[in-house]
Amino acid sequence: MFSHNDYYKEIELNFDKDALIEENEEINYHPFSSGKKRNSFSDLIPNWLQGPVTNDIIYEYFEVKRIKDIISTKTKSNAVNPKFYKQLANTSLPMHRDTGTKCAINIILSNDAAPIIFEDIGAIKYKCALINVSQRHSVPAFPKERLLIKFSITDLKYEDVYNLL
Repeated sequence: MFSHNDYYKEIELNFDKDALIEENEEINYHPFSSGKKRNSFSDLIPNWLQGPVTNDIIYEYFEVKRIKDIISTKTKSNAVNPKFYKQLANTSLPMHRDTGTKCAINIILSNDAAPIIFEDIGAIKYKCALINVSQRHSVPAFPKERLLIKFSITDLKYEDVYNLL
C-alpha cells in the first residue's frame, strides 16, 4: 500500500507571496528544456515555461534568495536551485519523473491552480509542499495559468529532507 508520505509533505514556510509574484514578473521565461535530444520529454511540453534564478542574478531577487537560504539552512543542502514555472492555461504536463532533482519544495503562486497527480495516489492540491519528484507525476489541463516557484534540491534524497522538515 502506498503512503502519501512517500510522495509529498505539506510544509509551513514563511514566504511573501506578493513579493514572489512581483519577482516572477522580472524573470525571462523560456520553454522547458532538459538538454536532451529531440523527441524527448521537453519537446512534448512547450506549454511549460521556466525562469531560472541563477546564482549570478539571485541577489536581485530578495524574496527568492531569502527562501533559498531558509531551505538551505533547514535541510543542510548545498544545492538548492530556484526556478519559476508557468504552465499555460488549458495545457497539461504528461506523466513523468524529474531528472537531476532528488526532491523539491514547490510553492504555488496562483490563486486557483490544477493539482499535481501522482500515478499511484491520485490528485493532490497543495500551496507549499516538499515533493518527491522521483515518483511519477503529471499536471492536468486547467482553465487558468499555473504559476509556481520550485526550489530543486539536487544533493539530498526526498526521505532525508522529509525527516529534516
